[in-house]
Amino acid sequence: MPIKTIQVAASLDDASWEYEISNCQNVASYVQVSDLTDNRYRGGLRFLGFPCDSRHILIASYLSIYLTTDYTTGNTVRITAEKSLSPTDFGMTSCDPQRTMTTAYVDWNPAGSAGTWINSPSLNTILAEVMGQTGWTDNSPVEFCIVPITAGPTLKFCSYDGTPANAAKLIIEYQDRGQGAML
Repeated sequence: MPIKTIQVAASLDDASWEYEISNCQNVASYVQVSDLTDNRYRGGLRFLGFPCDSRHILIASYLSIYLTTDYTTGNTVRITAEKSLSPTDFGMTSCDPQRTMTTAYVDWNPAGSAGTWINSPSLNTILAEVMGQTGWTDNSPVEFCIVPITAGPTLKFCSYDGTPANAAKLIIEYQDRGQGAML
């Protein structure tokens, strides 16, 4: 079964969106997610070349992020994906939180120390909804949104502009439907 790692590959493929002033930050050294009264941000990640479509079965899928600060008593964040055949990058005019998102989501309580990689829970249900769109093809981009659900410390993880080698990763294990797997 193939395992593929896709990494954020450009400055405009990761960003933080500041709620109150509708400000997209896509050149910072980190992506931040928080719901503090004076510091409300959601994060966005876009991965190019997602290898699966309806001919494939997802075995495992998750995000891997590199923490830039300690995050031991974190808030709950919700991960969804943009429901689009070709989600756009996070340019200054396209970092809008009003994008159409999947109904499937995963809630996550991330925790870890600065300088470590941490992994999200399985994203299979989210990706199945994206792949189930009429017209979806393999090698299309897939885009995730990370939104705070509870107030707590700010989650900060490395962006492409911080250190490209430590930018967020999407890890996928999959197989062709013709390999006899059971659904």
